[in-house]
Amino acid sequence: MKQSRIFSVGLAVLAGAAVTAMPVSAQYFKGKTITVLVGYSAGGGADTQSRLLTPYLASHVPGSPKMIVKNMTGGGGTKAQNFLYERAKKDGMTIVYSPASPMDQLLDQKGIRYDYGKIEIIGAMVGAPVMAYARKDLVSGGLTRPEDIVNAKGIKIGGRRGTSWLDLFARGALDTLGVKYTYVPGYRGGARVSAGVRRGEVSMAGNGLDSWIARFAPSMAGPEGSALPLWYYQFRKPDGTPMKSETGGLRTFESVYRSIHGKPPSGPFWDKFKYLISLRSAVTHLYMGPPGMNKQALSALRAGFDKMIVDPVAMAKQKKILHNVYRPVSRDGAAKAFKDLSKVDPVVVKYWQNYVKQGKKRNKKKS
Repeated sequence: MKQSRIFSVGLAVLAGAAVTAMPVSAQYFKGKTITVLVGYSAGGGADTQSRLLTPYLASHVPGSPKMIVKNMTGGGGTKAQNFLYERAKKDGMTIVYSPASPMDQLLDQKGIRYDYGKIEIIGAMVGAPVMAYARKDLVSGGLTRPEDIVNAKGIKIGGRRGTSWLDLFARGALDTLGVKYTYVPGYRGGARVSAGVRRGEVSMAGNGLDSWIARFAPSMAGPEGSALPLWYYQFRKPDGTPMKSETGGLRTFESVYRSIHGKPPSGPFWDKFKYLISLRSAVTHLYMGPPGMNKQALSALRAGFDKMIVDPVAMAKQKKILHNVYRPVSRDGAAKAFKDLSKVDPVVVKYWQNYVKQGKKRNKKKS
């Protein structure tokens, strides 16, 4: 090409290069709108999390698509996840943000038609640890330290449903300690559970540590409050080393057990319970797409997630509003944990199925 022709077509060549050099994934979502389904009600924990994180995800996805959050409630997140698995188009325009609920799949709970082993993981995270709190009047003279729980009588654990992580971990702590209790499921969400604790209908509950710090501790904890935070369950990496979490100074369940018994947790129940802790540690929250999702769309969304999850502005806002910072975990590690659900010893599965059934036999709280 002659020099005189280079100048005359220069702007057109540069404009064309700007388009053709753009990665295919960046062009894929340009000018489009992605719907992020949340299977929980507006204003709840999952809804709040998704509406905080999603704008940052949108800003980092190549092509800068618009993202809207839409609530599709039903079955504690089941309806939205079934929809994604069975009916959502594979073009990437419909994805789901949800707390991970592999226990429902593992125990073959009614209504579960999705398979975590086949979904496309856009991004995997660990959020706030599970903690437990109890009314101070459970023991004579007042519950002043977590170790006092072994002297409590007539404990009633308020909960949501048998397969809820929050309920399983609250129950599991007392079963590991050998403390008797009654389980009262049927409350619809943490706010109603805490209200039940305030009214004295129930005396103990499990909760996400972030929402405990943000929503309930200001009025329930402290010298004049009616409840005492007991402990939290520490996330651990596959090699057993602890993960960093925002704890608010709360002690781990393992440390409380050791203080009571002079040794680390042990026993037949604890041996089974450790599997649940490891499964929870693998992933707590997900952005996910339908099986067989368009590869360009998946690549673009993953690229956006990987930038969003370490965005310092997003992290600062999480800490301010959620009192927690979501931390990324390996997509491959989460996928392996999900695929391994089919390999769990049937004896262990049967044990936890019976454990959940025992909870269902309790008198349910109607709300």
